[in-house]
Amino acid sequence: MCSSDLVTPRGWAVLAAGLLFIVCALGLKWADLSFVGVLSLLLFYCVLGATSFVSTFLVAAFESNLKRGSVQRQMVPAVVLAGEGAEERFTFRKIFVPPGYFLLVDDPLPARLATLSRYVVGAGARTELSLGGRLRRTPRGLYRLGPAEIYFQDLLGFTRVALASVARSEEHTSELQSPCNLVCRL
Repeated sequence: MCSSDLVTPRGWAVLAAGLLFIVCALGLKWADLSFVGVLSLLLFYCVLGATSFVSTFLVAAFESNLKRGSVQRQMVPAVVLAGEGAEERFTFRKIFVPPGYFLLVDDPLPARLATLSRYVVGAGARTELSLGGRLRRTPRGLYRLGPAEIYFQDLLGFTRVALASVARSEEHTSELQSPCNLVCRL
């Protein structure tokens, strides 16, 4: 696993801030500022080291949870007239999120749908959890959804461990001038 894939922009910002504090402390001869810089670097490297070590176990645990449980994605309703609302739902069955991490689901939807598809599941074991959101717009056209990215992120947001790309679906709408049908195939 490459560290550029593991560290988030927030993690890189903490690293850069820590280095900047140390350089400024050396230039200004201000000991308190170097203490803040060392503290931020220590925090960054501790979180990075812990996540690097635990990432193998996180991925293996998620894969074993998928054998017993599931992550499903569906669009409701399956047939929608252009301009009417549709809802995206993710259902997690028997998925465990370890303490100190969030399970994040992110899918960059096409810009014409004007909707962000991002969901967060907190730590703990659950038998079933359903998350969903409405699409703001459903204009005519052909839209490809997925794959949604699923990953664990530490509580501070410094590191992210990719788990899977799942839940690809296609939506079709008619090109006719009359109200069209939006059909979701999962």
